[in-house]
Amino acid sequence: MRDGALDYVEKPFDNDELKVLVRRALDVTRLARENRYLRAELKSRYALDAVVAKSAVMNEVLDLVRRAARSRSTVLITGESGTGKELVARAVHYHSDRLERPFVTVNCKAFAEGVLESELFGHEKGAFTGADRTKPGLFERADGGTLEEA
Repeated sequence: MRDGALDYVEKPFDNDELKVLVRRALDVTRLARENRYLRAELKSRYALDAVVAKSAVMNEVLDLVRRAARSRSTVLITGESGTGKELVARAVHYHSDRLERPFVTVNCKAFAEGVLESELFGHEKGAFTGADRTKPGLFERADGGTLEEA
């Protein structure tokens, strides 16, 4: 098991149990292959080398993305609507150590007044009327990863 075996079968073995173990092993193998494929797709989708940038300003943005991705600092991306802030956020995320951590998107405008704080920071059970369970906030869910406002 320490050397990577998924499971083991004790003798004498039950055919039905063996079929379940083989099915599980095939599922794990399929999921691992799918995971590698999807990660490669994401990497190519946000590959900075694939971005065609002729202007000095755009090349500077790409350089900033590369530097931000290597950094452990918090990054705030601002700009006009439609300028590619989400694309930049995803590029930073997918080229950083944060890749294994969540990328959480939130649309702050979609929440009613007074709800945004609870969504961002979470709440404890009984903190207010209707809080029937503890709910982690988006900051907690994105911990170590990326929180992006859509």
